[in-house]
Amino acid sequence: MISSIKFKNIGQLVTFATVRNKLITLADAEILINDGHISAIGSKVGEANIEIDCRQALVTPGFVDPHTHPVFLHGRVNEFELRIKGASFQEISEVG
Repeated sequence: MISSIKFKNIGQLVTFATVRNKLITLADAEILINDGHISAIGSKVGEANIEIDCRQALVTPGFVDPHTHPVFLHGRVNEFELRIKGASFQEISEVG
């Protein structure tokens, strides 16, 4: 049995279209997921075992923002190397 989930009644769906290389926004959209993979996005995507009503909410992907804060003026390669070697944050802080 294929496990399927449908997110319905999405007010706005904001996602990145890799083919267009830009962010896109869809209104009144649905998302269909089969076996953990998005299989359809559109205004009507079909039936599913589980339906989740998004109540016209905004839906976005779980963006990951790898960054560092400007307070770090120099590279953090030494910190990274110490973490790989098992140093605690306290030990790294004591080194400076």
